[in-house]
Amino acid sequence: MKKILIALGFTLAAMSAQSATLTAGDLSLEYNATAVDFTDASVDAPTAGNDVTFDTQGYNGQLSASADTVFRVTYLGKEAGNQNFYLQSGAFYFDTNTAVVGETYDFVISAGVIDFGFTGSGGLTAENKVGGSNINNIYYLLDSSSSGSFNIGFNDGGSLDLDADDLVVRVSSVPVPAALPLLASALGAFGIARRRNKAKAA
Repeated sequence: MKKILIALGFTLAAMSAQSATLTAGDLSLEYNATAVDFTDASVDAPTAGNDVTFDTQGYNGQLSASADTVFRVTYLGKEAGNQNFYLQSGAFYFDTNTAVVGETYDFVISAGVIDFGFTGSGGLTAENKVGGSNINNIYYLLDSSSSGSFNIGFNDGGSLDLDADDLVVRVSSVPVPAALPLLASALGAFGIARRRNKAKAA
């Protein structure tokens, strides 16, 4: 029994050592600290890497928002023959055939796991669609040159490589100015008062 408990303790320690968390603004990334080494299509090549960001490895993980925020997504590029798509809350927003590098989209999101994803040209299939759980075919690149944001690479099923450069985006949170809710409340109150005045005049 003692040996079993010791073995269980080592297993739990190893599991907790593999998990890490990074924050950038209102975004929080919990990821597996054991890196996934990128490979090319033919052999396990140590020089293989992401052709958009030049990273040689990535991490599995889950991205969350610590508060309601504006989630900004910037298209960084692709190295793929296939057409791949970016999804937000299950809806298509841009694809690699028409998107321009640097194109940016803003989404108002609630606190919690962020429901974004990617899909290949095969459409919303079980193996292609990635939601907030951020499963096997997307990788966080943790590019240190973009502090305050995370780079994310998608690996489609079009070839045997694993380099996460078939659609690459940078994600960040945009702080909502503190005065904005107050301004919205003031405008709302002004609108109600105006309607009342109109009703009295009639």
